[in-house]
Amino acid sequence: MATPVTPQVLTAAKVRAAARKAYREGKLTAQHPDPENRVCIYDGGDGYHCAIGAALSKKTLRALRASHSMSCTVRALWNKGFVDIPEQDRAQVMQIQVEHDNWASAAALTEDPAKVVACRDVFLKAINLKPPKDN
Repeated sequence: MATPVTPQVLTAAKVRAAARKAYREGKLTAQHPDPENRVCIYDGGDGYHCAIGAALSKKTLRALRASHSMSCTVRALWNKGFVDIPEQDRAQVMQIQVEHDNWASAAALTEDPAKVVACRDVFLKAINLKPPKDN
């Protein structure tokens, strides 16, 4: 397995910041225009990322691609040595990812717009963004 020489350090603050940036750019997989691509994947290869994927460096993403480990499991990322998540941040980082995955799943699978909006709003709160008022 190809892993980075030094694991990338991911804190909850770094993940939140990267997820906020990706959200504002419309580049989270939950925002993908094709519902079939609204999945959890670190890097979809088309500029879309999950919440954690948005925080990963190009070097880490290359190592993940080389190891064929692109599906999202935060625990696997640090167990396999791709990232180092400080113990005090692990629960928060995992929760951010869970909320993104819930939103992506709702956006892909449900025909209930209210559920999609509710899941998105929970995710936005997890990354310290206020949900839009116009929905």
